[in-house]
Amino acid sequence: MKVALWAEIRRLSEIEKLSARVIARRLHCSRCTVAAALELQQPPSSQAARRARVLDPYVEQIKDLLAKYPDLSAVRIREEIARGPEGYTGSAITLRRYLRKVRPARGRVYQEVHYQPAQAMQVDWGECGRVQVGATTRKVSVFVAVLCYSRLTYIEFTLSQRKAEFYRGLVNALTFFGGSPRNLIFDNLKAAVLNGAGRQACFHPEFLALCGYFCMQPVACAARDPESKGVVEGGVRYVKQNALAGRTNELLRFEDYLALAPTWRDQVANVRLHATTHERPLERFQKERALLRSLPTIPFDTDEVVPAVVSPHARITFDGNRYSAPPPFVRRPITVRANRDELRLLHEGQVVAQHLRSYQRGQLLVLPEHRLAALTLRQRPRQQALTQEFDA
Repeated sequence: MKVALWAEIRRLSEIEKLSARVIARRLHCSRCTVAAALELQQPPSSQAARRARVLDPYVEQIKDLLAKYPDLSAVRIREEIARGPEGYTGSAITLRRYLRKVRPARGRVYQEVHYQPAQAMQVDWGECGRVQVGATTRKVSVFVAVLCYSRLTYIEFTLSQRKAEFYRGLVNALTFFGGSPRNLIFDNLKAAVLNGAGRQACFHPEFLALCGYFCMQPVACAARDPESKGVVEGGVRYVKQNALAGRTNELLRFEDYLALAPTWRDQVANVRLHATTHERPLERFQKERALLRSLPTIPFDTDEVVPAVVSPHARITFDGNRYSAPPPFVRRPITVRANRDELRLLHEGQVVAQHLRSYQRGQLLVLPEHRLAALTLRQRPRQQALTQEFDA
Protein backbone atom coordinates (compact mmCIF):
# COMPACT_ATOMS: atom_id res chain seq x y z
CA MET A 1 0.00 0.00 0.00
CA LYS A 2 1.28 3.43 -0.93
CA VAL A 3 1.59 6.14 1.72
CA ALA A 4 -0.62 8.51 -0.32
CA LEU A 5 -3.50 6.00 -0.36
CA TRP A 6 -3.13 5.32 3.38
CA ALA A 7 -3.17 9.04 4.16
CA GLU A 8 -6.27 9.73 2.04
CA ILE A 9 -8.21 6.81 3.58
CA ARG A 10 -7.43 8.11 7.08
CA ARG A 11 -8.47 11.62 6.13
CA LEU A 12 -11.78 10.52 4.64
CA SER A 13 -12.52 8.34 7.67
CA GLU A 14 -11.39 10.68 10.49
CA ILE A 15 -12.24 14.08 9.02
CA GLU A 16 -15.12 13.48 6.63
CA LYS A 17 -16.51 10.57 8.65
CA LEU A 18 -17.20 8.44 5.58
CA SER A 19 -17.90 4.73 5.83
CA ALA A 20 -15.51 2.10 4.53
CA ARG A 21 -17.88 1.30 1.65
CA VAL A 22 -18.06 4.93 0.50
CA ILE A 23 -14.31 5.37 0.83
CA ALA A 24 -13.66 2.23 -1.23
CA ARG A 25 -16.07 3.44 -3.95
CA ARG A 26 -14.54 6.92 -4.05
CA LEU A 27 -10.92 5.71 -4.16
CA HIS A 28 -11.64 2.73 -6.44
CA CYS A 29 -10.16 0.22 -4.02
CA SER A 30 -11.51 -2.71 -2.02
CA ARG A 31 -13.02 -2.48 1.42
CA CYS A 32 -10.27 -4.86 2.63
CA THR A 33 -7.72 -2.25 1.63
CA VAL A 34 -9.64 0.43 3.50
CA ALA A 35 -9.84 -1.78 6.59
CA ALA A 36 -6.14 -2.57 6.44
CA ALA A 37 -5.30 1.12 6.14
CA LEU A 38 -7.42 2.07 9.12
CA GLU A 39 -5.72 -0.56 11.25
CA LEU A 40 -2.30 0.96 10.55
CA GLN A 41 -1.35 3.59 13.07
CA GLN A 42 1.93 4.37 11.28
CA PRO A 43 2.55 5.02 7.57
CA PRO A 44 3.19 1.81 5.62
CA SER A 45 6.82 0.87 4.88
CA SER A 46 8.32 2.20 1.65
CA GLN A 47 8.13 0.29 -1.62
CA ALA A 48 11.90 0.01 -1.56
CA ALA A 49 11.78 -1.93 1.69
CA ARG A 50 9.18 -4.30 0.23
CA ARG A 51 11.33 -4.87 -2.85
CA ALA A 52 14.39 -5.49 -0.71
CA ARG A 53 12.59 -8.47 0.84
CA VAL A 54 12.76 -10.17 -2.57
CA LEU A 55 16.52 -10.42 -2.02
CA ASP A 56 16.30 -11.84 1.53
CA PRO A 57 16.82 -15.50 0.45
CA TYR A 58 19.98 -14.50 -1.43
CA VAL A 59 21.62 -12.14 1.08
CA GLU A 60 24.10 -14.73 2.37
CA GLN A 61 25.03 -15.77 -1.17
CA ILE A 62 25.59 -12.13 -2.12
CA LYS A 63 27.76 -11.61 0.97
CA ASP A 64 29.89 -14.61 0.03
CA LEU A 65 30.32 -13.34 -3.54
CA LEU A 66 31.31 -9.86 -2.35
CA ALA A 67 33.74 -11.31 0.18
CA LYS A 68 35.47 -13.26 -2.58
CA TYR A 69 35.07 -10.67 -5.37
CA PRO A 70 34.58 -7.19 -3.79
CA ASP A 71 34.22 -5.45 -7.16
CA LEU A 72 31.82 -7.92 -8.77
CA SER A 73 29.22 -6.05 -10.81
CA ALA A 74 25.47 -6.25 -10.23
CA VAL A 75 25.05 -7.99 -13.58
CA ARG A 76 27.49 -10.76 -12.65
CA ILE A 77 25.99 -11.14 -9.15
CA ARG A 78 22.54 -11.45 -10.69
CA GLU A 79 23.83 -14.17 -13.03
CA GLU A 80 25.18 -16.13 -10.08
CA ILE A 81 22.14 -15.87 -7.78
CA ALA A 82 19.73 -16.57 -10.64
CA ARG A 83 21.13 -20.06 -11.24
CA GLY A 84 18.87 -23.05 -10.64
CA PRO A 85 15.09 -23.43 -10.18
CA GLU A 86 15.18 -21.48 -6.88
CA GLY A 87 17.25 -18.66 -8.38
CA TYR A 88 16.60 -14.94 -8.09
CA THR A 89 13.95 -13.67 -10.53
CA GLY A 90 13.82 -10.01 -9.48
CA SER A 91 15.15 -7.04 -11.40
CA ALA A 92 18.75 -5.83 -11.64
CA ILE A 93 17.59 -2.39 -10.42
CA THR A 94 16.51 -3.81 -7.07
CA LEU A 95 19.84 -5.61 -6.78
CA ARG A 96 21.80 -2.44 -7.60
CA ARG A 97 19.94 -0.48 -4.92
CA TYR A 98 20.77 -3.14 -2.37
CA LEU A 99 24.44 -3.22 -3.43
CA ARG A 100 24.73 0.55 -3.08
CA LYS A 101 23.74 0.15 0.58
CA VAL A 102 26.07 -2.72 1.44
CA ARG A 103 28.93 -1.68 -0.84
CA PRO A 104 29.49 2.09 -0.99
CA ALA A 105 30.72 3.40 -4.33
CA ARG A 106 34.47 3.82 -4.54
CA GLY A 107 36.91 5.11 -7.08
CA ARG A 108 38.04 8.19 -8.85
CA VAL A 109 35.73 10.90 -10.20
CA TYR A 110 36.31 11.41 -13.92
CA GLN A 111 35.87 14.57 -15.92
CA GLU A 112 33.24 14.04 -18.59
CA VAL A 113 34.36 14.76 -22.16
CA HIS A 114 32.04 14.73 -25.16
CA TYR A 115 33.28 13.33 -28.47
CA GLN A 116 31.99 13.63 -32.01
CA PRO A 117 31.48 10.52 -34.19
CA ALA A 118 34.80 9.13 -35.52
CA GLN A 119 36.73 11.73 -33.53
CA ALA A 120 38.80 9.46 -31.31
CA MET A 121 39.66 5.99 -30.07
CA GLN A 122 41.23 5.30 -26.68
CA VAL A 123 43.43 2.27 -25.96
CA ASP A 124 45.02 0.81 -22.86
CA TRP A 125 46.28 -2.38 -21.21
CA GLY A 126 44.83 -4.14 -18.19
CA GLU A 127 46.44 -6.85 -16.05
CA CYS A 128 44.31 -9.96 -15.53
CA GLY A 129 46.32 -12.23 -13.23
CA ARG A 130 48.19 -15.37 -14.24
CA VAL A 131 47.43 -18.58 -16.10
CA GLN A 132 49.17 -21.92 -16.52
CA VAL A 133 50.62 -22.46 -19.99
CA GLY A 134 52.06 -25.97 -20.09
CA ALA A 135 54.67 -26.09 -17.34
CA THR A 136 54.95 -22.29 -17.23
CA THR A 137 52.92 -19.64 -15.41
CA ARG A 138 52.37 -16.54 -17.54
CA LYS A 139 50.80 -13.15 -16.88
CA VAL A 140 47.58 -12.47 -18.76
CA SER A 141 46.89 -8.96 -20.09
CA VAL A 142 43.93 -7.51 -21.92
CA PHE A 143 44.20 -4.94 -24.69
CA VAL A 144 41.14 -2.68 -24.76
CA ALA A 145 40.18 -0.25 -27.52
CA VAL A 146 37.04 1.91 -27.31
CA LEU A 147 35.56 4.30 -29.87
CA CYS A 148 34.87 7.38 -27.76
CA TYR A 149 31.57 8.37 -29.37
CA SER A 150 29.73 5.08 -29.69
CA ARG A 151 31.62 3.24 -26.90
CA LEU A 152 31.97 0.24 -29.22
CA THR A 153 34.62 -1.94 -27.59
CA TYR A 154 37.28 -4.35 -28.82
CA ILE A 155 39.24 -6.57 -26.42
CA GLU A 156 42.07 -9.03 -26.92
CA PHE A 157 43.83 -11.16 -24.30
CA THR A 158 47.59 -11.61 -24.58
CA LEU A 159 50.44 -13.16 -22.63
CA SER A 160 52.60 -10.04 -22.76
CA GLN A 161 52.46 -6.30 -23.36
CA ARG A 162 55.31 -6.32 -25.86
CA LYS A 163 55.48 -3.78 -28.64
CA ALA A 164 54.38 -6.29 -31.26
CA GLU A 165 51.36 -7.31 -29.17
CA PHE A 166 50.33 -3.66 -28.82
CA TYR A 167 50.61 -2.97 -32.56
CA ARG A 168 48.79 -6.20 -33.37
CA GLY A 169 45.98 -5.28 -30.98
CA LEU A 170 45.65 -1.84 -32.57
CA VAL A 171 45.41 -3.25 -36.09
CA ASN A 172 42.94 -5.93 -35.00
CA ALA A 173 40.79 -3.28 -33.30
CA LEU A 174 40.71 -1.08 -36.41
CA THR A 175 39.84 -4.12 -38.50
CA PHE A 176 36.99 -4.94 -36.11
CA PHE A 177 35.69 -1.34 -36.27
CA GLY A 178 36.01 -1.34 -40.05
CA GLY A 179 37.84 1.98 -40.20
CA SER A 180 40.06 4.41 -38.32
CA PRO A 181 39.13 7.52 -36.28
CA ARG A 182 40.96 10.84 -36.51
CA ASN A 183 42.71 10.62 -33.11
CA LEU A 184 44.31 7.83 -31.12
CA ILE A 185 44.47 8.57 -27.38
CA PHE A 186 46.73 6.52 -25.10
CA ASP A 187 48.80 6.59 -21.94
CA ASN A 188 52.59 6.82 -21.98
CA LEU A 189 53.05 3.24 -23.16
CA LYS A 190 56.62 2.14 -23.88
CA ALA A 191 55.54 0.78 -27.24
CA ALA A 192 54.35 4.26 -28.24
CA VAL A 193 56.40 6.82 -26.27
CA LEU A 194 60.19 6.79 -26.08
CA ASN A 195 60.36 9.63 -23.54
CA GLY A 196 58.42 12.63 -22.27
CA ALA A 197 54.66 12.85 -21.76
CA GLY A 198 51.68 14.70 -23.12
CA ARG A 199 52.61 17.39 -25.64
CA GLN A 200 56.31 16.79 -24.95
CA ALA A 201 56.10 13.07 -25.78
CA CYS A 202 58.67 11.68 -28.19
CA PHE A 203 56.99 8.88 -30.12
CA HIS A 204 58.47 5.56 -31.19
CA PRO A 205 59.18 5.68 -34.95
CA GLU A 206 57.43 2.34 -35.55
CA PHE A 207 54.38 3.62 -33.72
CA LEU A 208 54.39 6.79 -35.83
CA ALA A 209 54.58 4.58 -38.92
CA LEU A 210 51.45 2.72 -37.78
CA CYS A 211 49.55 5.95 -37.03
CA GLY A 212 50.60 7.43 -40.38
CA TYR A 213 49.54 4.29 -42.22
CA PHE A 214 46.01 4.60 -40.80
CA CYS A 215 46.02 8.46 -40.89
CA MET A 216 45.50 8.83 -37.12
CA GLN A 217 46.80 11.67 -34.94
CA PRO A 218 48.60 10.21 -31.87
CA VAL A 219 47.58 11.94 -28.64
CA ALA A 220 49.60 11.05 -25.53
CA CYS A 221 48.05 11.76 -22.14
CA ALA A 222 49.82 14.03 -19.72
CA ALA A 223 51.55 12.39 -16.76
CA ARG A 224 49.28 11.51 -13.83
CA ASP A 225 46.18 12.50 -15.81
CA PRO A 226 44.16 9.30 -16.29
CA GLU A 227 40.93 11.32 -16.68
CA SER A 228 42.07 12.29 -20.18
CA LYS A 229 41.48 8.68 -21.19
CA GLY A 230 38.61 7.95 -18.83
CA VAL A 231 36.60 6.18 -21.55
CA VAL A 232 39.07 3.32 -21.88
CA GLU A 233 39.86 3.38 -18.14
CA GLY A 234 36.19 2.59 -17.62
CA GLY A 235 36.41 -0.04 -20.37
CA VAL A 236 39.30 -1.85 -18.69
CA ARG A 237 37.50 -1.72 -15.36
CA TYR A 238 34.35 -3.08 -17.02
CA VAL A 239 36.30 -6.01 -18.49
CA LYS A 240 37.72 -6.89 -15.07
CA GLN A 241 34.45 -6.53 -13.16
CA ASN A 242 32.10 -8.06 -15.72
CA ALA A 243 33.98 -10.31 -18.13
CA LEU A 244 36.52 -11.75 -15.67
CA ALA A 245 35.16 -11.43 -12.13
CA GLY A 246 33.63 -14.61 -10.77
CA ARG A 247 34.99 -16.82 -13.57
CA THR A 248 37.98 -18.30 -11.74
CA ASN A 249 36.76 -21.83 -12.39
CA GLU A 250 36.04 -21.10 -16.06
CA LEU A 251 39.35 -19.50 -17.06
CA LEU A 252 41.80 -22.31 -16.44
CA ARG A 253 43.75 -22.13 -19.73
CA PHE A 254 44.77 -19.28 -21.98
CA GLU A 255 42.52 -20.77 -24.66
CA ASP A 256 39.60 -20.06 -22.31
CA TYR A 257 40.51 -16.36 -22.35
CA LEU A 258 40.76 -16.39 -26.15
CA ALA A 259 37.29 -17.95 -26.41
CA LEU A 260 35.78 -15.52 -23.88
CA ALA A 261 36.93 -12.34 -25.64
CA PRO A 262 34.72 -12.37 -28.79
CA THR A 263 31.75 -13.95 -26.99
CA TRP A 264 31.66 -11.37 -24.19
CA ARG A 265 32.44 -8.52 -26.61
CA ASP A 266 29.57 -9.33 -28.99
CA GLN A 267 26.96 -10.69 -26.58
CA VAL A 268 27.48 -8.42 -23.57
CA ALA A 269 29.72 -5.36 -23.92
CA ASN A 270 28.52 -4.00 -27.25
CA VAL A 271 24.81 -4.72 -26.83
CA ARG A 272 24.33 -3.48 -23.25
CA LEU A 273 22.59 -0.20 -22.48
CA HIS A 274 25.56 2.07 -21.77
CA ALA A 275 25.30 3.98 -18.49
CA THR A 276 26.67 7.23 -19.97
CA THR A 277 25.21 7.38 -23.48
CA HIS A 278 21.96 5.54 -22.57
CA GLU A 279 22.27 3.75 -25.91
CA ARG A 280 23.59 0.39 -26.96
CA PRO A 281 27.12 0.78 -28.38
CA LEU A 282 26.34 -1.34 -31.43
CA GLU A 283 23.29 0.79 -32.27
CA ARG A 284 25.09 4.07 -31.61
CA PHE A 285 27.97 2.86 -33.79
CA GLN A 286 25.67 2.98 -36.83
CA LYS A 287 25.89 6.80 -36.67
CA GLU A 288 29.69 6.59 -36.57
CA ARG A 289 30.51 3.80 -39.00
CA ALA A 290 30.31 5.84 -42.22
CA LEU A 291 32.51 8.62 -40.78
CA LEU A 292 35.46 6.35 -40.03
CA ARG A 293 38.28 6.47 -42.55
CA SER A 294 38.43 3.39 -44.77
CA LEU A 295 41.31 1.01 -44.02
CA PRO A 296 44.14 0.51 -46.56
CA THR A 297 43.73 -2.50 -48.82
CA ILE A 298 47.21 -3.83 -47.91
CA PRO A 299 47.31 -5.06 -44.28
CA PHE A 300 49.79 -3.40 -41.93
CA ASP A 301 52.68 -5.72 -40.99
CA THR A 302 52.62 -6.31 -37.23
CA ASP A 303 55.12 -9.20 -37.12
CA GLU A 304 57.85 -8.92 -34.52
CA VAL A 305 61.13 -8.82 -36.46
CA VAL A 306 64.44 -9.44 -34.69
CA PRO A 307 67.91 -10.34 -35.99
CA ALA A 308 69.63 -13.47 -34.73
CA VAL A 309 72.67 -15.63 -35.32
CA VAL A 310 72.27 -19.41 -35.48
CA SER A 311 74.24 -21.06 -32.65
CA PRO A 312 76.77 -23.90 -33.18
CA HIS A 313 73.99 -26.26 -32.07
CA ALA A 314 71.72 -24.95 -34.86
CA ARG A 315 69.43 -23.06 -32.49
CA ILE A 316 68.00 -19.55 -32.16
CA THR A 317 66.49 -18.05 -29.00
CA PHE A 318 63.21 -16.14 -28.98
CA ASP A 319 60.87 -15.14 -26.11
CA GLY A 320 62.49 -17.53 -23.62
CA ASN A 321 62.52 -20.59 -25.89
CA ARG A 322 65.01 -22.20 -28.29
CA TYR A 323 63.99 -23.16 -31.81
CA SER A 324 65.92 -25.32 -34.26
CA ALA A 325 67.37 -23.91 -37.47
CA PRO A 326 68.69 -25.72 -40.56
CA PRO A 327 72.27 -26.92 -39.80
CA PRO A 328 73.76 -25.31 -42.96
CA PHE A 329 73.02 -21.90 -41.41
CA VAL A 330 75.10 -22.48 -38.26
CA ARG A 331 76.93 -19.27 -37.23
CA ARG A 332 75.17 -17.32 -39.96
CA PRO A 333 72.84 -14.32 -39.42
CA ILE A 334 69.13 -14.80 -39.99
CA THR A 335 65.95 -12.80 -39.37
CA VAL A 336 63.22 -14.00 -37.02
CA ARG A 337 59.64 -12.97 -37.85
CA ALA A 338 57.00 -13.86 -35.25
CA ASN A 339 53.26 -13.37 -35.22
CA ARG A 340 50.79 -14.64 -32.63
CA ASP A 341 50.81 -18.24 -33.85
CA GLU A 342 54.03 -18.96 -35.71
CA LEU A 343 57.72 -18.22 -35.99
CA ARG A 344 59.56 -17.94 -39.32
CA LEU A 345 63.31 -17.91 -39.90
CA LEU A 346 64.47 -16.01 -42.97
CA HIS A 347 67.86 -15.78 -44.69
CA GLU A 348 68.29 -13.13 -47.36
CA GLY A 349 64.52 -12.73 -47.53
CA GLN A 350 63.77 -16.45 -48.01
CA VAL A 351 61.97 -18.56 -45.40
CA VAL A 352 64.29 -21.38 -44.31
CA ALA A 353 62.28 -22.70 -41.33
CA GLN A 354 58.83 -22.33 -39.81
CA HIS A 355 57.74 -23.22 -36.24
CA LEU A 356 54.54 -23.11 -34.26
CA ARG A 357 55.10 -20.48 -31.58
CA SER A 358 55.33 -21.70 -27.99
CA TYR A 359 54.25 -19.53 -25.05
CA GLN A 360 55.91 -21.74 -22.48
CA ARG A 361 59.38 -20.83 -21.26
CA GLY A 362 62.62 -22.79 -21.39
CA GLN A 363 61.42 -25.08 -24.18
CA LEU A 364 63.50 -26.61 -26.97
CA LEU A 365 61.51 -27.03 -30.19
CA VAL A 366 63.24 -29.05 -32.89
CA LEU A 367 61.76 -29.87 -36.30
CA PRO A 368 62.30 -33.49 -37.43
CA GLU A 369 63.99 -32.43 -40.68
CA HIS A 370 66.52 -30.35 -38.74
CA ARG A 371 67.35 -33.28 -36.46
CA LEU A 372 67.79 -35.56 -39.46
CA ALA A 373 70.01 -33.04 -41.25
CA ALA A 374 72.18 -32.67 -38.15
CA LEU A 375 72.61 -36.46 -37.82
CA THR A 376 73.57 -36.69 -41.49
CA LEU A 377 76.25 -34.03 -41.08
CA ARG A 378 77.67 -35.77 -38.02
CA GLN A 379 77.91 -39.16 -39.79
CA ARG A 380 79.50 -37.81 -42.96
CA PRO A 381 83.04 -37.28 -41.50
CA ARG A 382 83.04 -40.84 -40.08
CA GLN A 383 81.96 -42.28 -43.43
CA GLN A 384 84.71 -40.35 -45.17
CA ALA A 385 87.31 -41.69 -42.70
CA LEU A 386 86.16 -45.30 -43.22
CA THR A 387 86.34 -44.87 -47.00
CA GLN A 388 89.87 -43.49 -46.84
CA GLU A 389 90.97 -46.40 -44.57
CA PHE A 390 89.45 -48.96 -46.95
CA ASP A 391 91.12 -47.39 -49.98
CA ALA A 392 94.49 -47.42 -48.23
